[in-house]
Amino acid sequence: MNSSKHLFSLDGKLFHILSRIADLILLNVLWLITSVPIITIGASTTALYYVVLKMVKNEESYIIRSYFHSFCGNLRQSTTLWLLLLTTGSLVSYDISICAQLDSPYAKTCQTLLAFIGLIILASAFYAFPVLARFDNTVRLILKNAVLMAAAHLPSTILLFLLYIGPLLIMLRFPVMMISGIYFYLFIGVSATAWIASLILRRVLDRYV
Repeated sequence: MNSSKHLFSLDGKLFHILSRIADLILLNVLWLITSVPIITIGASTTALYYVVLKMVKNEESYIIRSYFHSFCGNLRQSTTLWLLLLTTGSLVSYDISICAQLDSPYAKTCQTLLAFIGLIILASAFYAFPVLARFDNTVRLILKNAVLMAAAHLPSTILLFLLYIGPLLIMLRFPVMMISGIYFYLFIGVSATAWIASLILRRVLDRYV
């Protein structure tokens, strides 16, 4: 009886879980709203990680205030970072498609090399915005550190690949899951994924404090 009362109390495990879910839903809504202009996705993602990195350390306070504190404070750097990653990633994807159309013995080698570069850009993106959310630095150093972290912490990088890319590949492989997947990400999926990623990233980032 006492354990049941404790479970449903304000300090109980159930209340803590429900409170965390509510926070993640709120964060998901904030991320979607502030990402609508597209160009602000970098600032939105940085703000999201600013909050969830605090969550995993039980340091969060006011969700909305913390989110917009980071969003506004890192708007210029995060936008620059986002545009750099988006531009380079798009160029690499375009070059891969061009190579696929070439009738040349070197086309396959070129595709493989470009795909490797694309993986480096993607891996660095996994770390870049959390690094910006956690540390004050220039965009150039953030990108450099993100690449080095991705290489130095390969097991964590692989886990992040599975976390971020795995569900997308599953939805593409099984289109019947696409609609439910879209609803999930619109509801809580983006923030929940970032929260899980922060459990991985926290161990990495704490080494550089």
